[in-house]
Amino acid sequence: MLNRKLNKIKKNVKKIAAKSVKVGVPASAAPYQDGMSTAVVAAVHEHGSLTRNIPPRPFIRPGGEKTIAMLPKVIRQYSKELASGQMQADQFWGIVGTLGVGNIRGIWDDNNWAPLKHNPENRQPLLDTGHLKGSITYQVI
Repeated sequence: MLNRKLNKIKKNVKKIAAKSVKVGVPASAAPYQDGMSTAVVAAVHEHGSLTRNIPPRPFIRPGGEKTIAMLPKVIRQYSKELASGQMQADQFWGIVGTLGVGNIRGIWDDNNWAPLKHNPENRQPLLDTGHLKGSITYQVI
């Protein structure tokens, strides 16, 4: 009886370990109206661009780090459902993905980014349109 339960737990844990989640701005995200890739814009702002005089404005990495730090708590919260098979791997990783999206968008909202030097009106088009923020998503793989 105990061996059967342990084997079931082991089988369910393997299913969870066989999957993962990607969180960020996918290459398939809808481009800006001018055709610029949203994923490229995200990467430029995440890492900065010397040629475009854009300082690094990381939002994906800090949001991802926050999500990773939350994983032990999330695993504990759902451990019984995961071990018993009541929760499928896709469901678990979907929860983690949703947390990741929320954390990245939270970094985006709570930013203290300096305005761009070549922006005398102090406009914030990245923040004003919401296009990039709305493109942050997750995919269970």
